[in-house]
Amino acid sequence: MESEDDRRSGCTHCSIPRRFVMVFLASCVGLMNNPARDSLNVAKRYFIDINILNATKLTGRSEDCKHLGPTLSIELPQKIIGTKTFKWDPSSHVPLSAIFLGSYMVSHVPSGVVSDKYGAKHVIETSLVLTSVCLIFTPVLVHTVERNPIGLYLVTLVTGLAQGLTVPAMASFLAHWAPARERGTLVCIALGGLFSGTIINNLATESMIIACDDWSVPFYVYGGMGLGLFLIWHLIVYSNPHLDPHITSKERLYLDIQMKGTVDHKNKTIPVCQIFTSLQVWSLSMVISVALWHWVFIAGNLPRFMNDVWKFHIRKSKMWASAPFAMMVVMGLGFGVLSDWLINNRYVNVVTMRKVCTNVGCMGPAVYMLTASYAGCHRALSEVLVMIALGLMGVTLAGCRLVVFDLSPNYAGFLVAFCNLPGFIASTFTPAVVHAFLPNGTVNEYKQIFFFLFLLLALANFVFVVICDVKLKKWNQPERPQKPAINLSTEVWWCVVVLKPAVNTKKKWKQIGKFCVQKFCINVSR
Repeated sequence: MESEDDRRSGCTHCSIPRRFVMVFLASCVGLMNNPARDSLNVAKRYFIDINILNATKLTGRSEDCKHLGPTLSIELPQKIIGTKTFKWDPSSHVPLSAIFLGSYMVSHVPSGVVSDKYGAKHVIETSLVLTSVCLIFTPVLVHTVERNPIGLYLVTLVTGLAQGLTVPAMASFLAHWAPARERGTLVCIALGGLFSGTIINNLATESMIIACDDWSVPFYVYGGMGLGLFLIWHLIVYSNPHLDPHITSKERLYLDIQMKGTVDHKNKTIPVCQIFTSLQVWSLSMVISVALWHWVFIAGNLPRFMNDVWKFHIRKSKMWASAPFAMMVVMGLGFGVLSDWLINNRYVNVVTMRKVCTNVGCMGPAVYMLTASYAGCHRALSEVLVMIALGLMGVTLAGCRLVVFDLSPNYAGFLVAFCNLPGFIASTFTPAVVHAFLPNGTVNEYKQIFFFLFLLLALANFVFVVICDVKLKKWNQPERPQKPAINLSTEVWWCVVVLKPAVNTKKKWKQIGKFCVQKFCINVSR
């Protein structure tokens, strides 16, 4: 039967559980992240005048695999789109990627702290609004401050700050909506949106520019979509089930039972000292950071690898590079569902499942990418190996990424920010690493850098497997002021000794008994 609470909230015919609605919208937020972040990198060559934009075909630096065909480094449309406003000299200008990454790291930890303490809804709203406004105003700034890179610096800086809020806030948000029995499925759906955004950016951004003959179109499209998502998020989403007036009492009770003793929906203070002195947290941070840096390297350099070794056209490379990312999303979600099923049916315990998925998600890509580099000019075999490698990379979503929620769901936002931070710091050195390992883009150079990545992942994975566990930490429970103890003997003594001489009738004794019960209830409610 429908409860009175359900009738009041208008949920008498709710067919989709609210937790699935929340997770789907969180996935949409992640989906918008990458296109919003990378649209400037794609569009800038249409309004920044650099030498490569004046060429249609370049000879590859690598002499390997020449029998596969000529190396096409970039394909331009038949006509140049837009006006080259900027004269961009990489040696005299700060790279936009460095500005973005620096500001991204600055807002990462504050986002986790605020989300865990006060709720994640408004933090994600702030990220959506700032990102969307920056996208919409980017073409305006480009046309307004011609030949001055300050406008680009400013919009990149604010976009980085806005984007840095998203992932920790999303982790904190999911901790309040994903019960332990469904944690793998729901978290993998939400975080899978982050990887899906790479596919959209690879396939849609430049296609819109060429189809519309205007490099500013993606900024308006993604900016408008972001503002629309913000409106939906503001109207529908709530930080936790106890703030949601539309959730059914049955679902709220289910979530309360599943999260009892693990998730506290009230405001709380981050136990920084306990987190920093936890060996398990440090081992988790190590494996997440190395896996993150590996992901950043592969995402940024896979089209280059395809171009240098496979002799794929850069636009064809982007299409092919999108396929492994789609495989990654499918594998992450599949292993998330599988882990929930195995754990709930007690075929395997939680710690074993998390470590197995982390092993597969870390060592699988390391082994297959290294093997792909040794496959060299065997294009078909190398393609298959890369596809498998990136697909297995998504399995970390069901591994080390879930351990954050196992250790301390109350502080998932801060833990995610803390664990990601070393990986982002390491990512700032990626250009230097690429320059050191890949000066000519030869097959042997790719073998060396993938072997280096293999060693890093093997070390991080070994430390994680040996040290990390998934037991709920004692500091997960926030410290609350204790309720004052009830001194029943004092109340009873006052009722009997003080009031007894003043009463002689049976009726008065009933009144005294009623008074004592009321006094006891008042003390308990305190």
